[in-house]
Amino acid sequence: SGARELYLVNRTRAKAAALAREIQRRFPRVAVTIGYPATGTRIDLALNATSLGLRADDALPFDAAVFSLKQALAAYDM
Repeated sequence: SGARELYLVNRTRAKAAALAREIQRRFPRVAVTIGYPATGTRIDLALNATSLGLRADDALPFDAAVFSLKQALAAYDM
């Protein structure tokens, strides 16, 4: 609701691409990029919708070498 731009990251690029097409079909004014925002790009919300983090030994749900949570004003782990 009101989003102007989305960055989609998924383990499977084809699934991210399919979701991007669906978002653009339903919401043509929303810019959708597959992959992380550029280093230094500020984003309003980083949303994790994976099961990563449920166990103490899980890896981070994002690639810390490519993306820093400091780029996000807020983060939500659903």
